[in-house]
Amino acid sequence: MRADFWKFWAGETVSNFGTSMTQFAVPLLVFKLTGSAVSLGIAAAAFGLPHLLFGLVIGAWTDRVDRKRLMIVVDVLSALLVASVPVAAAAGVLSVWWLYVVVFGAATLSIFFEASQFGAIPSLVGRDELVSANGRIQASFAAASVLGPLAAGALLVFLPVEDVLFVDAASFLCSAVMLSLIARAFNAPRERERTSIRADIVEGLRYVLRHPVLRNISAMMAMVNFVNAPVGRSSCYSPRRVTRRRTAKSASSSPRAARAWSCARWPPARSAGGGASGTLRWVR
Repeated sequence: MRADFWKFWAGETVSNFGTSMTQFAVPLLVFKLTGSAVSLGIAAAAFGLPHLLFGLVIGAWTDRVDRKRLMIVVDVLSALLVASVPVAAAAGVLSVWWLYVVVFGAATLSIFFEASQFGAIPSLVGRDELVSANGRIQASFAAASVLGPLAAGALLVFLPVEDVLFVDAASFLCSAVMLSLIARAFNAPRERERTSIRADIVEGLRYVLRHPVLRNISAMMAMVNFVNAPVGRSSCYSPRRVTRRRTAKSASSSPRAARAWSCARWPPARSAGGGASGTLRWVR
């Protein structure tokens, strides 16, 4: 495969690793701020809502812009957005509403990136290598999805949960650098006349709905996402008394565990006037 593909693959592998750490940390952070299962559900909805509102429009729009430049800009904006969480925590102004905005914004930016990525890969490899290229990207994504949460869990022994998001911010910048090193353009020459975004959306929907394989895959993935969303968030929600009793007991037997307990205890220490806003004063 071409060298440009391996640059792209390396950047995306690092970025996916960082993103999987954030996906592990954010539900913990929401529950740490609020102690509410409802808040976890709202955070999940904030992630899914942009896909429903903007997914089709963004997908059609990315065909009209420079994909590589768009992906670099999205990576930089994503890094700034994710890094705002630990910065806000350090300043003592982090609230659950801040997290909702970050989750919503990060999900929206990810749609721009993913839509551009699907169109970029055919520009990086030949037609006969397209299947293997997609396979390598999916394999690295699966590995990152497993290793990222493990690494995030290990870091929680030494760092507050919000600081884990710095790793994801750095991974976005790594992806932006690797993309900037690729000389090849991500846009194929357009041979057909320009149409409206609405016409492109309608054409795409018709193609998917008429294609038996794509139609069934779309329905299957909709059901998988519907089932996985509550399962993933419920892993953060456990009976408060049992969690506090067991964690406090283990904390008393180890200085390192005591530090981890002080960073993750529930309910969190709140700043004066925090009230229902969920503003957290981080215990370090």
